[in-house]
Amino acid sequence: MNQFKKQIIGVITATAFVFLAMIVFRLIASVYAARFGQFAQQAIQLAMSKHFGNVAIILLVSMIGFLGIGFAKDKLIKPLYIVWGILACAACFAFCMRTGIYGKYGLNSATPEIMAMAVPALRVLAFACGIAFPLLHMILCLQACGSSTKGNIINQGMVSVAFLLIFSILTYIIGIILSRINLEITIAACLSAVIMIFPAYNMDTIRRQVTNRIHQGNGATAD
Repeated sequence: MNQFKKQIIGVITATAFVFLAMIVFRLIASVYAARFGQFAQQAIQLAMSKHFGNVAIILLVSMIGFLGIGFAKDKLIKPLYIVWGILACAACFAFCMRTGIYGKYGLNSATPEIMAMAVPALRVLAFACGIAFPLLHMILCLQACGSSTKGNIINQGMVSVAFLLIFSILTYIIGIILSRINLEITIAACLSAVIMIFPAYNMDTIRRQVTNRIHQGNGATAD
């Protein structure tokens, strides 16, 4: 029962962290897009706003699925999380690919210049929004499988911050090579989520090592 309660808390906090990551991601992408001019920035913001509604719905549905998996046997939870996470990625990507740039009744108040840039951005960013965030959600939910609720939440926070830091760094690095803002943001987002898969499985060990180094550094300073 205690493990089930930890799973419930962990899945809810994972969803909260991924929504927070989406907000910060959008801010970082907007700031980066400003380098390419006002039209590019507004086009990226418009494309993301179209996707984020679909992503939010899929993540909430995915959260319900992850909560339901909490009733399974302990040894089955992680494999089921992975399967469900992959299905959520596929569904989210499909929804994002079907998203149109025009609002209800085909209306959109954006200028023709912004629309001309937003249409291709919408298609390319479907990969970033439709794959990266459901994948990050799955990774964060996997952190809920630890033995300590507090430790699980700390791990989720570390993964979220690391994802955003890696995304920020990769965006600038890839930008040097490609100089195509839509591809830069998309490739950086997807790579950041994929990169976080590997350390996420060892977050307890990484956290202990960081804590020990901090304690050792404090001890050396005291001496």
